Amino acid sequence: MQKHYFAREDFYVITNAEEIAKDKDGIVPLRIKSAVCAELPLLTEYSRMATGMEIAFETNSKTIALTFEILASVRPKGSADISPIECIAGEMTTSGFHAAEFKRGMQRAVFTIRPSADEGIYRIVLAPGAIMRLHTLEIDDNAYLKKPFEYMVELSGRAGWLVYGPPIVSPATVRAFSATHAAIASRVMDLLPVTLDLGAFMFTEEAVVQYLATRSDWQMISIAIGPEVIAAFGTDVKKFHAAYERALRTLRAVHVRHPIICMTPFWSPLDRTGGIVEEYREAIRGTIKSRILADRDIYFIEGSSIIMGPRGLLDDGASTDAFGEMIYTEALIGVFREIAKKTNG
Repeated sequence: MQKHYFAREDFYVITNAEEIAKDKDGIVPLRIKSAVCAELPLLTEYSRMATGMEIAFETNSKTIALTFEILASVRPKGSADISPIECIAGEMTTSGFHAAEFKRGMQRAVFTIRPSADEGIYRIVLAPGAIMRLHTLEIDDNAYLKKPFEYMVELSGRAGWLVYGPPIVSPATVRAFSATHAAIASRVMDLLPVTLDLGAFMFTEEAVVQYLATRSDWQMISIAIGPEVIAAFGTDVKKFHAAYERALRTLRAVHVRHPIICMTPFWSPLDRTGGIVEEYREAIRGTIKSRILADRDIYFIEGSSIIMGPRGLLDDGASTDAFGEMIYTEALIGVFREIAKKTNG
């Protein structure tokens, strides 16, 4: 097979990467620029996490082999020791999976492409929750490999969607990125997802929301509150409310007309024993009510009407299962269609 080196050749594009760090052995894609991480060191690990990244290239090869290293895992404590890498060939949804192991050393993922797959744009979706160094891509001896310029033009025409929470990677599941709400809704609505998984930092660190506001690669943002945010503020809902309103003001000051989609938390086991999660929902509802008349580009999803009980959640009571992802995706798509109707109106 032909062997091509990521550090030496220019045959690929990587989505959801603001920067690519190169050394003599390979490349490490970064979701956040290193200069930003130098100023905000708390973002460094999140920057290197491969969640939502895709390598795209053009080829007619029927065998693809990716050699890589897992440098570290940023998956939450208790997560599985594997994470799926996917290969998508032509118009097919998925052509193959490889279970990347969270261990040091070189690994090689080999994908055999179905004969019915069209030649052209192939994509490899990197392992969620992993920090990866990419070394080589191998293809058949008689195949071609080139940079996907037409696909790059297509990507540039898609609206960027900044997906902020709930976490795409969780301890309770090993899920391919293509099966997440971020990927499915993006495919249906022809969006380009920007996934950062920054947990509570948008609300606990003012510099983080200021950084998100300066990014020019998104034209809409969805903000969902997960357990990590509630854990950060605890019973101080008033402090969370002030931080939430500040975050919306900061985003709106820069992205004057870009849609902001706000969602309250899903049902939680905590709802059985007290009202703390409901207090967070009320804080978000209050913020939306105070803004919605003056801000025609703010949208609201009632998360507790999407997942109203344990159905839709895994045993941890926080992570969505396949059904939960489906109904969450449907809710997002409904809002996106409302936005498109208003925009094209």
